[in-house]
Amino acid sequence: MRLNDAGRMVQDAWNALPTHYSCVELDSFVVMPNHIHGIVMLNDIGARFIAPNNNPSEENQGAMNRAPTVGEIIRTFKARCTRSINELRGTQGVSIWQRNYYEHIIRNETSLQEIREYINNNPAQWANDRENPDVVGTRLIAHTQIRKDINA
Repeated sequence: MRLNDAGRMVQDAWNALPTHYSCVELDSFVVMPNHIHGIVMLNDIGARFIAPNNNPSEENQGAMNRAPTVGEIIRTFKARCTRSINELRGTQGVSIWQRNYYEHIIRNETSLQEIREYINNNPAQWANDRENPDVVGTRLIAHTQIRKDINA
């Protein structure tokens, strides 16, 4: 895949995730003409109690500090991509993504390796993908994740 400006914006937003979320580690990722695939690893997650401040003049009574959810991370990623792409096109407020996303918890190393291989090989499979509009008798399907113009 050769990325156009919009595709590079998606790639840049993905690469920036660890700078916005310290618990995020990125793994395999690919921008396709009408969707993306990626692996996000969450490290050191869970709620942590912050002890109350002993200063009675402050209102801090203790609090929970929690890691962001996968949903929050993906929502922020999509919002950053949408804002950047719409600025590029001069199309404020235009939707770029489908409403939801597919997630899967990877539970072992074998599954991780299989999914990495799938992601890394996905561009080579595009010519035969049923969602590729160049495949005879098909059209872009409404549930794709990114509209076709992400890649050149």
